[in-house]
Amino acid sequence: MPNAFTPNADGENDVFRVPYSMAEEVTKFSVYNRWGELIFSTTNLNEGWDGTFGGKPQSPGTYVWMIEYKDLLSNKSATAKGTVILIRYGRAIIRH
Repeated sequence: MPNAFTPNADGENDVFRVPYSMAEEVTKFSVYNRWGELIFSTTNLNEGWDGTFGGKPQSPGTYVWMIEYKDLLSNKSATAKGTVILIRYGRAIIRH
């Protein structure tokens, strides 16, 4: 899984999603904020988190992700979790 993304609409690294190259059969992908609130969840792996919740951009920082999947070697359900950093670049304010 990627460890950071920049949802700034530049067409690069704008969405945090499960990589297509994963060999497991992913059944659910979820993202939580620092208070443990579920802010994104999908069972459609073509979707990813765009850094918003309720239509509002979320603050830069660390978020927790969890994937529920079926291990294709053992044929058993399993989970994986980790963190991702949401990075936002602000515009500098120049005062004269």
